[in-house]
Amino acid sequence: AFWRSSITPGRDFACGRQLAAAFTGTEIYHLWTDTNMKVPVVELSDCIKCEICVEVCPAVFRINDAGYIDVADLSSYPEPEVEEAIKNCPADCIHWAEI
Repeated sequence: AFWRSSITPGRDFACGRQLAAAFTGTEIYHLWTDTNMKVPVVELSDCIKCEICVEVCPAVFRINDAGYIDVADLSSYPEPEVEEAIKNCPADCIHWAEI
């Protein structure tokens, strides 16, 4: 899926690492697992659906068909724009997670 609502580092990327090890060899696997990437996460249970994050950073955040915030599944995230969304979120429900 192009968009995901949240990311659970230990669960969502374990399969990808195993596939990388299986199909590309251990060198790529070690490069992948040693690289820390920050991804924005929206705690949907705390979100008040104000849509400020969507206004500030539409390349990363959007409203899904169910009316909840989704985070784009990108290879990298525009840190200044995501930081602006974090700063302006009245529910304080957006944060960075390292994967």
